[in-house]
Amino acid sequence: MYEERQLKAAQKPKKAERSILLFPEFQDMELIEGIRKQYDPFVSLISPHITLVFPFVSRYKEKDVKELVKEKSKAFSPFRLSMQGIVKYQENGEQYLFLQVKEGAEEIRRLHDRLYQGMLAAFKKDIPYVPHMTVGKLSSSEELDTAWEQVKDMNVVFQTEIKHITVEKIGEKGESITEAKIPLL
Repeated sequence: MYEERQLKAAQKPKKAERSILLFPEFQDMELIEGIRKQYDPFVSLISPHITLVFPFVSRYKEKDVKELVKEKSKAFSPFRLSMQGIVKYQENGEQYLFLQVKEGAEEIRRLHDRLYQGMLAAFKKDIPYVPHMTVGKLSSSEELDTAWEQVKDMNVVFQTEIKHITVEKIGEKGESITEAKIPLL
């Protein structure tokens, strides 16, 4: 009996923390990276991104998550993304700087909603989804106000085409490990 339990435990996939993201590639990426180096504690762990499915811990296999993303995104074609303007965002005691989506927000919202249908539904948070790129995470409202004063006048328009969705595994040190890139057809 003990050996059977050990065998079953060994066959069960290990839990993994993952998220599903868009990694836009802009011409002026160094401007975004410069802001993140100042204000984002995760700058060394993950490239600038837009989160479609927030980090979740599950026993789902990599291939199962990849298949889900393929299935849920098959109705989507590559789309234009335009981002401009940094805003302050506060929620549950957390302080952020968000780069706003100006074009492509509807496609991103639809992708977000579709990906949370089916096996990921249990992981959906009961908060409004606002498509954005986090460029800063601050410790206090005062720090947020100070940081925002430094970046509020940046009016650069960042444009690209979104051609794929990325499934990432979050490593032991919080680093982003790409598991799959699913093309939008």
